[in-house]
Amino acid sequence: MSALIENTGLTLHHWRNRIQRGEVQVSAAQTKYLHQPQSGQMVHDHPEIFLQIHGENHFTFPESAFRLRSGHALLVPAGVPHREEAFDGQHPFKMIVIGLNRHQRSFIFGMKGQDPFPHVEQVFCMPNPDAKAQQELLSSMERYLTSKTGHETGIHLLGVLLDGLAKQMKLPAIEDWVFEHQSLAEKAAQLAVARFQDPNCNVANLARELGVSPNYLSAKYKAETGEKLSAMVMRERLDYAKTLLKETDEKVVDVATASGFLEASSFIARFKALTGLTPLRYREARSIPTT
Repeated sequence: MSALIENTGLTLHHWRNRIQRGEVQVSAAQTKYLHQPQSGQMVHDHPEIFLQIHGENHFTFPESAFRLRSGHALLVPAGVPHREEAFDGQHPFKMIVIGLNRHQRSFIFGMKGQDPFPHVEQVFCMPNPDAKAQQELLSSMERYLTSKTGHETGIHLLGVLLDGLAKQMKLPAIEDWVFEHQSLAEKAAQLAVARFQDPNCNVANLARELGVSPNYLSAKYKAETGEKLSAMVMRERLDYAKTLLKETDEKVVDVATASGFLEASSFIARFKALTGLTPLRYREARSIPTT
């Protein structure tokens, strides 16, 4: 994993430098149909930044289509439904997707698979201690990129963001990244960590992103880890819910949504089955001072 993190830092430095030289076009997706995906579209509760290294990524949004060309970047704000199709260019399709939410950063390396949908070749997640500042920066970036003026400021802010992410990895700059081996189970686990807050994160959709069948993914994950992949996703959701209950005053319904549950009732039932307590009782028990 260390080599993968190193290569990611190097690539972010490279893109920051290209932005400073004025070589990168940056766009932002827009729609009035937030969190309303159409057939085949995905939607996430956190913003994503697509860096297209080679080839083209063809996006379909509820009201429009967009071609992300080699060397260009795209901001997809939280809640924007989108569908992707990968096309090779002079070099095989290659992209990085950076996901940023309030507790982690995810980095997904995409390649072209057997079907047009980009497949995950490598993925890893890291804690995100600068989440609040990043969210403010991303909001400003979106505002500038979608306004009639200030587009250059939006591009500059992307450079600032990439520079900050790269500096956190404490690495110098080079031109590109290379792959190191990740088993299917390792990729599935990291992808699940990146996606568990999405209510649509399940074995079928994880398998689609990884370019394998759900049955094959389930069997390989269980064989390597001894645990069902669906159980791992649920554990991530409930562990995150515990953190929110202990460290915030958010309402139970908001904790449920933030943890990837569509219904608060389902969250409460799952939580009680795991801990023996309702979410409110769990919060109360954790707030009682010890002597």
